[in-house]
Amino acid sequence: EEKGSQDVSEEIKKQILEGLGKLEKKEYFLQQDCNSYNVAKKIGTNTSYLSKVINSHYGKNFNTYINDLRINYAIVRLKNDVLFRSYSIQSIAEELGYKSADSFTKYFKKDTGLNPSFYIKNIKNIA
Repeated sequence: EEKGSQDVSEEIKKQILEGLGKLEKKEYFLQQDCNSYNVAKKIGTNTSYLSKVINSHYGKNFNTYINDLRINYAIVRLKNDVLFRSYSIQSIAEELGYKSADSFTKYFKKDTGLNPSFYIKNIKNIA
């Protein structure tokens, strides 16, 4: 049995993972109100079970899970959407559900090793 998920039944775990999958498809992670409380409410579970399942299934905490989804979305969209590349870093951050450009820059750099502005400038060489 995976550590930390002992008190979450397989049925509940399945329900949570299915719910997360649906929310990912709807790109709910791009909303500023995307927090563990609201996600748990939408899936019909509590934040404790939600956190345990994300930890055991994805090997990361809730915030890292959401940030990873946002940054992956940003990378794909920056590669494919020329207009998106012309946005300010603040505007890109807001599109991704971040309240500040600083948060976005911090997580983007953590995931890619690059500043978003550098990434955008050099996208043709990187992509």
